[in-house]
Amino acid sequence: MRRLLWQGSWRGNTGRRSGTTGTSRIGPYRRPLLLLCFHPSACLVLDGKVVAFAEEERLSRRKHHKGSRSCAVAAAYCLSEAGITLADVVETAIAFNLAWPTPSNICTDAELIAELLAPALFGHHRPRQVTVVEHHLAHAASAFHPSGFDEAAVLVVDGSGDGVSATLAHGTADGMKALRQFPFSQSLGWFYETVAEHLGLGDWTSSGKLMGLAGSGNPDRYTLDFLTARAGGSSRRS
Repeated sequence: MRRLLWQGSWRGNTGRRSGTTGTSRIGPYRRPLLLLCFHPSACLVLDGKVVAFAEEERLSRRKHHKGSRSCAVAAAYCLSEAGITLADVVETAIAFNLAWPTPSNICTDAELIAELLAPALFGHHRPRQVTVVEHHLAHAASAFHPSGFDEAAVLVVDGSGDGVSATLAHGTADGMKALRQFPFSQSLGWFYETVAEHLGLGDWTSSGKLMGLAGSGNPDRYTLDFLTARAGGSSRRS
């Protein structure tokens, strides 16, 4: 996994804009790295290579493993695939700030860590701390670094993560720079969910049905006159 930098407006793990330059490094790793994700899941990286990945919902048979942040069973599966234990892992990272909006680079809250990785599944071993990776930085890295491109524009759009709902970044072999970010108050993802709920298609856990139906729709039937563009490329409700 290549080195990943964030600079300029991408500062720390706060999800806030800042003019101060910050630098973070992801890889290369010579020892086991366990990554935990926002939708409960786990990924094991050995020597910069993905060895195993699993989503908790595939094991619990509960969509998005709703109602729980635990990644324990997925993590146990990944470790078993590599033939190692949680005690062998030198660093565990999570792709969102558990303490947001309070800035944090690490989480040392024993109860929160136990919620993510139930000690009973790992011989009662629990990491002393978990490294916090900014949510949109994690999104951007997971898209850019495996892509094979030496340079690319990277667009991240979701509901929100660490206070940010959209990020436009420039990725290169040497690093990644956030060019612009939009706060959660301007979230297209939450707007999408609101439309899905209005149509009776459920909350964010099932609103993907709207995406599936969109291909069968007529784009000329409705207009979005209630949205107007304004200077800078953003939009607002009329």
